[in-house]
Amino acid sequence: MSAKSVAGSPRTVAYGDWIITFGLIAIMAGAYTLSLKWPANAAFFPRLLSAVGLILCLLNLGALIWQTLSPAPAAVPARAGGGHGSDDVQLVEGDEDQGNEDEFHKIFTRADKRMWGSVVSWIVFFFVGLYTVGLLVTLPVFTVLYLRIVAKASWLVCLLYVLGTAGLIYLLFDLLLHLPLPEGVFPILGS
Repeated sequence: MSAKSVAGSPRTVAYGDWIITFGLIAIMAGAYTLSLKWPANAAFFPRLLSAVGLILCLLNLGALIWQTLSPAPAAVPARAGGGHGSDDVQLVEGDEDQGNEDEFHKIFTRADKRMWGSVVSWIVFFFVGLYTVGLLVTLPVFTVLYLRIVAKASWLVCLLYVLGTAGLIYLLFDLLLHLPLPEGVFPILGS
């Protein structure tokens, strides 16, 4: 094997991380602001989730700023061995984790416009459905369509997944927390 850099490649700006972080900050801040108009009992859970989400997003933004402003790590050359397989590459501690993280970020940087459009379309579809017809209709429809079209899952997997998520949401929100689920502007299922 030839000697090569093991520590990492030159730093690249991950625009997707910035876009997603700012988008989530806007969503969390908007959700918190909207919940300020609600009665205290109804707004507790949404305020809690949006406040925690906003704090986590701001921490992520700080990490992105820190990564951008900090100097790029210097490459550590690997040691070329004398013919023994185990001596060919010297791993620097933490390289395996860094490799996994780099691979994860490459997914976002290599995604083309069609893939980004598909992901954003699914997200928009879910939230428009949530706003218009409510959670009880949107969740099973979205789940089945996404699992069948994107994940190519079988009908049995779709059915089990819908029953599991619907059961969990019913148990959590209706039985334990006694919170009404969003019905949407045009509720299909009447209360």
